[in-house]
Parts: sequence; structure tokens; C-alpha cells
Amino acid sequence: MAPFTDPVLPELVEGPALTPFALSPSKGLRTTPSITTPDPMDILFILVPLSVVLALLILGGLAWAVWRGQFESVDAEAERILEPD
Repeated sequence: MAPFTDPVLPELVEGPALTPFALSPSKGLRTTPSITTPDPMDILFILVPLSVVLALLILGGLAWAVWRGQFESVDAEAERILEPD
């Protein structure tokens, strides 16, 4: 008689299986793909372009405010509050 081998033991020792199928002792062969953890540095592929877009939006908003004359007369509003209606 052949010795009993646990199908889950190699996965616990060596890590998750590289195949899209995994063995379950209670359900047999599962067809769900095994989940792999992404590399933590992969988030930079999202964060770097996102930060460049955000910086361009901020610079665009500042340029729009300057061209529209928002900073032409800063003291006018401070003096207007003191004048009677």
C-alpha cells in the first residue's frame, strides 16, 4: 500500500501553486486561479503618472487664475470692505 501524501502540503511548504488549478482536500480539483501577490513597486506605475497629471492640473489652475486677473488688485477687496455702501 502506498503511503498517504497530502496534496496541500507542497503548497504550504513551497508557496502557492503556479498552475491555475489547486487541490482542495474537501472539494477535489478547484478551477479557480490561485491568487498571487503583486510586487509592491507596481503601484509606482499608477502613482507617478497620477502625480504628474495632478501637478499639471495645479499649474494649469494657477495659470488660469493669473491670466484671468485674479491677482491684479489684491488690495482692492480689502479697501472695498471699509467703504460705506
